[in-house]
Order: sequence, then C-alpha cells, then structure tokens
Amino acid sequence: MSARNNTESETPVESISVSLKPVLGLSPRLYVPILWLFLIGLAVFFLLILPGLRRNGTWLTVDTLPPGCEVIFNGQRLGPSGKPVWAPKGEGILEVRKPGFSSFSEETTVPGRVFASRLFPSKRYMQVILTVNDHFSPQAAGLNSFAGWAGTGPENGRYALPPSLTQAAADLASLEGALEGGASDNAAAPKAAAAEGKKPPLTWAPAALPFSLDQRHLADILRAEIITGGGGAPAGAAQLPELIAAAAVFLDNNPQYASALTLLSGQQPGKTGSSTPEETEADMFSAKAAAEKEAVNRRTEKLIAAFPALWQAKRCPAQWTTRSSPLRIRK
Repeated sequence: MSARNNTESETPVESISVSLKPVLGLSPRLYVPILWLFLIGLAVFFLLILPGLRRNGTWLTVDTLPPGCEVIFNGQRLGPSGKPVWAPKGEGILEVRKPGFSSFSEETTVPGRVFASRLFPSKRYMQVILTVNDHFSPQAAGLNSFAGWAGTGPENGRYALPPSLTQAAADLASLEGALEGGASDNAAAPKAAAAEGKKPPLTWAPAALPFSLDQRHLADILRAEIITGGGGAPAGAAQLPELIAAAAVFLDNNPQYASALTLLSGQQPGKTGSSTPEETEADMFSAKAAAEKEAVNRRTEKLIAAFPALWQAKRCPAQWTTRSSPLRIRK
C-alpha cells in the first residue's frame, strides 16, 4: 500500500508548470510588464521627482567679511553666513546684515531643480564685503557686550556666556586693512610691534580683565588675543610663547591685574578663606542663589508635612474648596 502511494506522489519536475490567470481579460504577457513599469515609475517619482516638487530651491553659501552675518531672502532669515542655507526658488531681495556694518541688498533670482534634487542639489556661492558704519568700533562693541554679560555674575555654568571678545576679534581680523580710524590701528598693532622686534601688546586684556568673574571670561580674552595677534590665523608654535611673554610683561607693568589669575583655580579675585558674602559682587549672587534654594526647601518641607491632612481630605471630598488656586482645606 505504501509503495503504491509513493509511486503516485512522485511527479517529474519537468511536468510541473505554473501559469498566471488572465486579469480583466488581459493575458499575463500584457499585464505583468505593465505592473513592473508602474512600480518602477512610482519609485522614480517618489525618489527623484517628489523631493524637488516639495522643496524646490538652492543651497546658497554666502561668504562675508566680517563673518557671522545674517542672510535674509524676501524678509525671511535663512541662516548665518559662511554655511550653506536653503533658499526657495523664486525672485526676491537678498540681504546680508550685521549690527554696526552697512547692509548688502540686491534683487536676485534663486534657481531650483526638480529632477534628482536629492542626488544633485542646486548650489550657488557668492561673496559679500560689508563696510563699517561711521562711529562704530567692533572692539568697543565687543567690550561693551563682554561687560554686560559679566554683570550677570558667575552662575557656575548655568548658562553659556557668548564669546563677545572672540567675535569682535574675528571681525577686526577679517577687516584688517579695510577698517578706517582706530579700529584698523588696533587690529594692525600686534603685527607692527612684531615687525619692530618688540613684544606685541595685549589688545583686549587691559579693558576686559576688570570685568572677569570666572574661567570662561579668561578663555574669551585669551581667544581674542590669539586671533588679534595672528591676524585671524590659527595659533602657531611661535605665537603662543610671544603671547605668554606679552602677558608676563603686562602683569609686571600692571600688578593690579595679577589677582585675575586666581580665576584659573575657580576662585574669585581678591577672595580669601575668611571672606564674607558681602565682600565681592560675585558673593552677593551666590548668597542670593542660596537664599532662593533655602526658600524652595522650606516650601517643600511644608508640603510634605501637610500631606497627611491632604490625604484625610481626599477621603472626605466634601471638605475641599473649589478655587482656581491650589486646593486648600477648610478649617
């Protein structure tokens, strides 16, 4: 019996055939190629055409002097200069702005690409040079911003301080030779001193050190001195010793600034172990923060102490008072 079943179940492979049935009166030889063409066309549309239809425009890179300008197209901020920003296709007014500098504006047409925009995006590049407005000094503006942020007090890293002096030094270095008046002289002073064989003077430290309250301020001053001394170029092995020598000469001639070096150890200048919170302005900020923290702790302790009464009131809902303020218990 088993031999008979095995003989009947064994079918030659050559005799097996698979055929598709007609669909809507169409033979398989007709609708199978149509189905494949539809799937390929759908993939091409979603991958190569739809991205260009949804976001048609150009990646625009605007290099500016000074750096860090705002790029605006038709009143819409695209982003900072020096980096690729997306501009939608169309005609409009392209503007480049920065406080203290003249604005650049021109009518332009932004092209676009529809097909294969993800693989081969449209790109454009342009350069813009802004001139300094009359009676504006990047160095004075940077020091003013540095002093303003220093007035907020040392918050132990609660927020990030903007590198005001670093940005101002970058503006001076990028505009060296094009600035007019005192700003150009300040930017060229380190190179002139080096050409005469003298140690380059410190440009930012004399005015910024009195406002320094923590290590981040010293780092901003150091970066600004490096940028100014090197004309915007990265600090080299020969520049750092010159900067250290200039700092040593500066501290010898101005010993009143030597106390700022205590910031490197996380202490406040002129502060001793027996000092009181009223000795420096930084201590006043610390005392205020401690008082606020103590007040929050007291409120938390009161809430924990009142928890049994709140639980009892929850068991007796009729005792709750309905108000917009936090719920209270009637006495």
